[in-house]
Amino acid sequence: MSKEIEIFDEGLPDSLRDLIMEANKKKAEQRHLESHPEDAYSSELDQTAEQQKAEHAEKCSVDLRDRLSRLNAPRDYSVGDIVRWKKGLVNKSWPEVGSVFIVSEILDNPMTSRMDGREESPHAGERLDVRILALSGEDVAMEMYLDGRRIERV
Repeated sequence: MSKEIEIFDEGLPDSLRDLIMEANKKKAEQRHLESHPEDAYSSELDQTAEQQKAEHAEKCSVDLRDRLSRLNAPRDYSVGDIVRWKKGLVNKSWPEVGSVFIVSEILDNPMTSRMDGREESPHAGERLDVRILALSGEDVAMEMYLDGRRIERV
């Protein structure tokens, strides 16, 4: 079993003294884990959980940047074009993902949705600048306004 390194010379450079102190700390932790193996398992679980959280945060960051880029991409459609939801930017249950619809109007001055009494809704204050015509499940043509940044030409 290795011993801690003792610092005899007070004239050692700070960087060397710091390395020795760090090595001593690691050896003390190792001795503790040898005598308390249950702490090693817990420590490994904590490290794994932290690593998973960091990996998830990185993946989410990349995904969010990609979605923001698609959300802010220039409009590629006009009135009369067949469009669909952009991948990852669907915020309504209708029209359904995978369905197509037609642009019936593009507003010069976007509206803002009102959600009286439900301001905590993610749809409160939503920008609405495109009216679309889509078929419902019963093949009834219905119109609705939506955020035109969330759709793309087919």
